[in-house]
Amino acid sequence: MSAELVGWRDEDDLDHRRRLRNALLVSFALHGSLFAAFAIAPTPTLAPMPQVLAVELVAGPATSARPAPAARPKPAPPPPEPAK
Repeated sequence: MSAELVGWRDEDDLDHRRRLRNALLVSFALHGSLFAAFAIAPTPTLAPMPQVLAVELVAGPATSARPAPAARPKPAPPPPEPAK
């Protein structure tokens, strides 16, 4: 490697580090401002919950009784073996 190449490489590394450092600082600033905005924002006001809830129960539709399942037919007996 020549001295010029090493010098160029060092400058490239320094430039990369500078860009990375700037990107990290911008990211930290944005995240910090978002965190502060959510931390400072007032909490939403909710309507107070009532102590008692009135519920009206309604009967469901009438259903007919389910018929019993049909019995399974018994399998036919095996045919008799032929006599010799």
